[in-house]
Amino acid sequence: MRTVTPGEYASAVSDFLPETADTRLAGRLGTSGENSKVTAIRLPDSLVTIGNSAFSNHQRVSGDLIIPASVDSIGTTAFWYLGTDSSVNLKFARGSVLNSIGVRAFQFANIVSMEQLPRSLETIEAFAFESAFPSSASFQSNFIIPGNVRKVGDNAFGTGHFTGTLTIESPRLTKPNLGNDILQKPTVTSSRRLTTIILPSTVFESYTQAELNAIFRPLQAGGKYLDLADKTTELTK
Repeated sequence: MRTVTPGEYASAVSDFLPETADTRLAGRLGTSGENSKVTAIRLPDSLVTIGNSAFSNHQRVSGDLIIPASVDSIGTTAFWYLGTDSSVNLKFARGSVLNSIGVRAFQFANIVSMEQLPRSLETIEAFAFESAFPSSASFQSNFIIPGNVRKVGDNAFGTGHFTGTLTIESPRLTKPNLGNDILQKPTVTSSRRLTTIILPSTVFESYTQAELNAIFRPLQAGGKYLDLADKTTELTK
């Protein structure tokens, strides 16, 4: 077993991950062979930025991954392919100031449980959590996109296996700030689909029915969109 500790980094840095100060602080190791030995990640409470590709391809990592409250950004492919040989519980420390999650930050990770996204979050880039949630995970039911979010990139939660209710709290996610196919998945069954999407009227009214259907592909036949201000009012089927 090997645990990544604060400030640790390899002297031999891989060619495809350039050395930067923030990724060193995050504890990035060097070669893919070295990465394969890492089984746990512990981030320092003082960490502010998790840089691009900081923990990319750490496939054997398992257990809790706690993002410290002080972290304000997670870079591109920061946790790409994390824990794919095991499983990861993604947690955000209380009082999180996280502002942005980068392109493909958790793509292809194996996140079996995740706490609700921080209320401070404003930007979720394209493919951020694409294929990161296995169908066996249970937390996808009644998922919430927080009220401060102003951008969700294309396919940010693709193949997410979400069920139940999706609540979009932010009135800022009007077209073009809400990406295409953010909840798309390739295989859909009657037991693994969204039944309700709750969102502000301003968001709903900025899209045509065809656009809504294209963006939220898992919404099952007979499902409904509800107004966030009045959850009893059905807007359409």
